[in-house]
Amino acid sequence: MLTRWTIALLPLLLIGCGDDRTSVHGTVTANGEPVAHGHVLFQPAEGESGQPGGADIVEGRYEIRQIAPGKKRVIIKSLPTPKKVPATNREAEHVELVPPSNPIPPDAEGNGVIIEILRGDQKQDFDVKYVGKKR
Repeated sequence: MLTRWTIALLPLLLIGCGDDRTSVHGTVTANGEPVAHGHVLFQPAEGESGQPGGADIVEGRYEIRQIAPGKKRVIIKSLPTPKKVPATNREAEHVELVPPSNPIPPDAEGNGVIIEILRGDQKQDFDVKYVGKKR
C-alpha cells in the first residue's frame, strides 16, 4: 500500500524540483572589438542583497553558470593576456602576461551599468565605449 502512495505522489514531488538555476552569458566588446582577456563582475546594486558573481572574458565571451537573481552593477575590466613563449637555449618554455594595449577605464560608457538578472538562463551582451590612450 505504501508503494502505491509513493508512486502516486512522485509526480507531485517532482513538480517542485524544477531547474531553479540562474545563469548568464554573452559577449563583451570595447569600442566594438571583442575584449581579448578580461573579467566581468556582477555586484548587487545598492539596496540589493546577495553574493556577487563574475567570470573571465576570453576572446569576447563570458559565462556565469550560477548567480543570484536581482539588480546587479556590471563592472568590466581588461586583463593581461597570457602568451606562450617558446623555449630557447637559455630559457624553458613559459607564459608571459602581455598588458592590454588599451585597458578599459572604470568610467567607460557602459561600464558600471545596472541590469536585472532574472531566474533562468539569459544572454547579456555589453559594449563599453571610451577614448583610448594615445600611443
